Order: sequence, then structure tokens, then C-alpha cells
Amino acid sequence: GRNPIMVRDRSDFDRLTDMLFYETPFMPWPVARVLSRRAADDLEHRERMWVDVWENRDEIREELADLTAPVFLLWGRHDRFIDVSAAEVVRDYLGEGLLEYVILEDAGHSPMLENPEETARLYTDFLESVR
Repeated sequence: GRNPIMVRDRSDFDRLTDMLFYETPFMPWPVARVLSRRAADDLEHRERMWVDVWENRDEIREELADLTAPVFLLWGRHDRFIDVSAAEVVRDYLGEGLLEYVILEDAGHSPMLENPEETARLYTDFLESVR
């Protein structure tokens, strides 16, 4: 019943980071304090973003159907914001020939933060393949 990206205090921030990562990285308390405060200061923007995504989710399907460029989709197996099964939905809208997607087993919603080297390698490989 709570919007998961709304951060009003440190406990909300901790809950958010737990949702973002498969294994929440160590964060020194001064860093967590600053990031928590910045997130709370950004409350209005986060609320607008959440509403926009949910109110316009059907339009995303239409946009996907219009894409003609190759697409690389990277998803974390343990994403707690958008279930990994959504990758299959995207594939269904784009078709096999347009989409390359990779599911990272040890990642959540932020694979580029949890596995930066692997993410960079996979993305570079994709760019090379469509060159």
C-alpha cells in the first residue's frame, strides 16, 4: 500500500535500497544520510514519476511496437520493482529479431551498480554485434 520510491526519512531510504539491490552494498552512514536527505528533498519529483509511469504504462507498449532499432535489455533476476517476467513481455512486443536481453542472476533493479564490469562487458558486446 506504500509507494516504494517515496523517501521521507532514513527508514524509507533503507527500505528503498533494500528493494533496489539483490545484496545491499555497504554504505557509510554519512553517505546514507546525505543520499537519504536528497531523496526526501526530491519527494515531489518521485511522486510525479511514479504517477506518470503507472498512468502511461499502456503507451509503453505502443512505443515498443514502433521501435526499429536493436534493443539491449538488461534485467536483474531479483528485481523487486519490476518483476523479471516483464522482460518476456517486452520481447513479445519487440519480436525476436530486435531484442537482445540478458537476465543477471545476482542482481536486483540496479544491475549496473551491482555488477558494473559484467554490465559494461555485456553492453559493449551488444554494441559490437549491431555495429
